[in-house]
Amino acid sequence: MIRNYLIIAWRNLRAHKVFSLVSIIGLSLGVTSLIVLLHYAQSERSYDGFHENADHIYRIRNDHYRKGELTSQRATTYRNTGPSLAADFPEVRGFARLTGTFGNSIVISPQGENSSGQPFFEESFF
Repeated sequence: MIRNYLIIAWRNLRAHKVFSLVSIIGLSLGVTSLIVLLHYAQSERSYDGFHENADHIYRIRNDHYRKGELTSQRATTYRNTGPSLAADFPEVRGFARLTGTFGNSIVISPQGENSSGQPFFEESFF
């Protein structure tokens, strides 16, 4: 039975070459788009997923516009963003400042209810 279905499908593919080609290309593009979108969504949801309070961690992004057009997106903010958010919103329990230095090292300055507030260095962070 399956063999007959495959034979009929093969005959239809050969008889309607252009229609079959357009259908196969469309299906391939659709499946490829789905895989790319699922991979992107999984990547976006994976930030800080290892942490037990991952649902309480937020990353602030800074979007730069020039003449109404988005020119860059960075996960960097201004120096006083953390203290301002902590002062204005009681929901903010703490924040960390990440400062890149020369090479691959980074200075992390955590501040909040469960941190010492002392900066520390981390190699190969980014």
